[in-house]
Amino acid sequence: MSVAAAMWEGDDSILIGADSAITDPDSFTKDVYPYKLRKHLTSPLAWAVIGNPTIGDRFDEWLRQRDWPPASWTEFQYETATKLAELNGKQRDITALCGAGSVSSDFGSALITGWLEDTPCIFAINHRGIISIINKEDVFCAIGGVVAMPAIALYLAFRSFLLQGSVAFGFRLILETTSKVASTCAPPVIIWRVKRDGVSVLGDEDFKLQVAAPD
Repeated sequence: MSVAAAMWEGDDSILIGADSAITDPDSFTKDVYPYKLRKHLTSPLAWAVIGNPTIGDRFDEWLRQRDWPPASWTEFQYETATKLAELNGKQRDITALCGAGSVSSDFGSALITGWLEDTPCIFAINHRGIISIINKEDVFCAIGGVVAMPAIALYLAFRSFLLQGSVAFGFRLILETTSKVASTCAPPVIIWRVKRDGVSVLGDEDFKLQVAAPD
């Protein structure tokens, strides 16, 4: 299992990022797969699916071509949760047919960010179909089971620093540190910015540490 995270950068901007590891569930060998972040073909919508990469690819194929906009965020959240549950359910049936036990990394969990007209949203769907809405007061979210715990701990440790204006720098620091300390994660970390006018890939200039001028 790898890690994906999202964070409110401000009232008009969301950050979403993921590491680049993919781990074979049988051999536990790790390879680089820097394509966990995906975006809609025409709309300001970006997401990551972690866990089973095949489920991730099929979810991506469906969501990239979904007509936009939906009637509401609520409708869209239930629709995406239903699609992910359908894909995970098929995998559960196949696993049961094989007579094998399953673990959470056999299935897919999703983290979705975007704008519906002037309303932004961050929400997550776990492999059991549970939807979690990340409000602006929550600020930060990471998915990946136990792998997400270092990211959440780092966010809590650096929360005051992040909220003082160095959000992109701190967000990358959290994900890069997590990708190095969690055995199933790996750099590079890919980070996108989601705004109402589109999705952009962040580069080195976006991560410069902002230091407040002395009084």
